[in-house]
Amino acid sequence: MLQLKPTITLELDGQEAAIIGSALLEQALRCHDETRARLNRLIATKVFEARRRHHEAAAAVLTERYRL
Repeated sequence: MLQLKPTITLELDGQEAAIIGSALLEQALRCHDETRARLNRLIATKVFEARRRHHEAAAAVLTERYRL
């Protein structure tokens, strides 16, 4: 039987993503439940990775567009 993972799509700007990712990491440090702490770190990692990929893609477009 195929089990699908739930998918959540958020539209955040870079600053919002940084704030949310940092808050999740801070909460993970204070959390006594290791499962919840691990989940917070995992979500924070995914937020930061998506933010990095977006910035890299934007940089590539701008570099190509404004190449001298």
